[in-house]
Amino acid sequence: GDGRAEYYLGICYDGGEGVLADKVEAYRWYLIAGMTGISYAEERKRTLEKSLSMEQIEAAKQAAKAFASKPAAINK
Repeated sequence: GDGRAEYYLGICYDGGEGVLADKVEAYRWYLIAGMTGISYAEERKRTLEKSLSMEQIEAAKQAAKAFASKPAAINK
C-alpha cells in the first residue's frame, strides 16, 4: 500500500475529517502506515495509544492484520 495515503486515512479518522471520528480506525491506519516505514505514523500511533483501552488497541491490531493479509489489487 501507499504508506502516506494510509497515514492520511489515520489523520482523517483521528480528527473526523470527511469521516466520523474513530480513534480505533485512526490507530489502525497509523499502524498500517507505520508498517510501510512511515515514522511519523508511529509517533501518532504512540500518542493515540495513551487514550485507548487495551481492547481497542487489540481490535485495531486485528483489523490492521486482516488488511495487511489481503493481496494487493493488480492493475491490468
